[in-house]
Amino acid sequence: MRNQEKWKQAARIGIPDAHKRKFVLNYLGIDPAEARNQYALVKSIAGEDFVNLTLGSRMIQSQSTLPDFLTSEAKGELEFMLMYINKKMQLKTCYLLANLMQLLMVFLRPAEVYAVIECLRLRTQEISNASKTDELRWHFTITQQLYNKTLASFIDSYLRTTHRKKRSVVTHCQKVGFDFTQFVDSCFRHFLTDFLPLSSLLDILLIFLVEGVKSLFRMTYAISKLHKDKIKTFKDRETFISSLGAHSKSVMPNSHSLFLKLAFKYPLGSASKVRFSQQQVTAIMS
Repeated sequence: MRNQEKWKQAARIGIPDAHKRKFVLNYLGIDPAEARNQYALVKSIAGEDFVNLTLGSRMIQSQSTLPDFLTSEAKGELEFMLMYINKKMQLKTCYLLANLMQLLMVFLRPAEVYAVIECLRLRTQEISNASKTDELRWHFTITQQLYNKTLASFIDSYLRTTHRKKRSVVTHCQKVGFDFTQFVDSCFRHFLTDFLPLSSLLDILLIFLVEGVKSLFRMTYAISKLHKDKIKTFKDRETFISSLGAHSKSVMPNSHSLFLKLAFKYPLGSASKVRFSQQQVTAIMS
């Protein structure tokens, strides 16, 4: 985790697809051979019955909002990891986990994906133990209460970071009867997959690994900012998210740079002032 600023700048500039695996492994200090051995040990501890139970469990279908682009073998590995993590690590309210791991499977091996999740879990624990309760660099939420507080923190900061303490997007949503919180929940719960194409998601994935949950604050803001005028044309609350998603995915290939520029302009000062108690932060990873 040395030279955090260097890693952050590299992720923000963008890592070529051919080097994404090397970037992640080097940043998190993961040795591929050690990862393979650890993953084999995990499977051994889980037992053959548990491994067989995961086959066809359909956890990916129930938790992922990404297209089905994995091979049958890769899906089997992902099913096992999701069930084992949900059982052993108790990340039941880490809603983005399935999407996050599926994206990692694009350029990492299964053992390396498992090692990444374990690193992020330990990293969050370190932040908790250091009592840095005002930082937004942790990755996972355990309790529903903490997840809800995260959404509330974004909405609070979103409204605070404007002079009039009002947002025209929120005003429009209220006018058409759409709950703006549903949009925020969709972004955080699904790791932005409802609104961004795969090419953008892979770049943002690396930013998330380096910067943690605060990157979701930035990206959620950027979606609402980039598509503000289009959002104001939506009248049907029932199709609000699907309409925004279709529009966003269609324009993002040509708007990716502008999207990131808007994201990194978002001031997180108000968000970081939302303090979490030590008990709440400890609950993230106990």
